[in-house]
Amino acid sequence: MIPEQVRLPAYIVIIAGLVTLVSLVLQAYIPALYNSLGLFLSLITVNCIILGRAEMFASKNKPVASVIDGLGMGLGFTFALTLIGAVREVLGAGKVFGIPLYDVSVTPPMVLFILPAGGFFTLAVCIALMNYIKGKNARDIGGCAGCDGCASCGGGDSGDSDNATVADKA
Repeated sequence: MIPEQVRLPAYIVIIAGLVTLVSLVLQAYIPALYNSLGLFLSLITVNCIILGRAEMFASKNKPVASVIDGLGMGLGFTFALTLIGAVREVLGAGKVFGIPLYDVSVTPPMVLFILPAGGFFTLAVCIALMNYIKGKNARDIGGCAGCDGCASCGGGDSGDSDNATVADKA
């Protein structure tokens, strides 16, 4: 009954709603169990997002491509989480993997990065850097004529001689 275009978001909202309901019931009626399981209940929703995305890809592709995509997504998530965690640890505690990198008495750590807001800030900076690198590379390799975002970035079709491709200049 759910249209295919919104199946994954609907799946995530349904699972998140049910997990939230269970979490609130546990918090209200069995606080000791909630204190033990509270964090892990939230991870159910994250797992559903990852599995839902994998299912959407696997339903439209062959098994070999799906396995490669799953491995790539898993390694990508692992790399991203390790990068964000390492940046937060270095800036927030002066350590990485428990190894002190500098004397915190000389340069005090920025406690903001240990807090949840620091995670969002680190993620935002990582996304901004990736967008910058992605945009810069498209223009540096000879223009981006034909790219869907070409009009918005000023490359390729804009007539700018610095961003025009070799074919456009000829």
